[in-house]
Amino acid sequence: MAREIVVSFISKIAKCIIGPIGHQFGYTVFHNSNLKGLKTDVQKLEGTKDSVQHSADEAKRNGEEIEKIVQHWLHKADGTIAEAKKLIDFEGHANVGYFPNIWTRHQLSRKRKRMTRDL
Repeated sequence: MAREIVVSFISKIAKCIIGPIGHQFGYTVFHNSNLKGLKTDVQKLEGTKDSVQHSADEAKRNGEEIEKIVQHWLHKADGTIAEAKKLIDFEGHANVGYFPNIWTRHQLSRKRKRMTRDL
């Protein structure tokens, strides 16, 4: 009886500890796929932004007024794209020297995953 209680207790503690550690470890393991996913999503956002910008430019040429929300979205998309490209371009810092910098890779991968989720 006591043994089952101890095993159950240890099992619950292990789940609480191993889950979060595994999640953090996943950022480093899936570094390349997070980078690839961010690049893909940035390309999609750039395509959408270009399409919206083209429509807005054409509307301006036709004398129409562009809604503030559209202007705001275009401005925000520019900022998001610039921020994402910084994360993409920062790749070289994670691979300096003979061995990759695991801490830098983890941090970049984590930021990229969040940025991908936001995109």
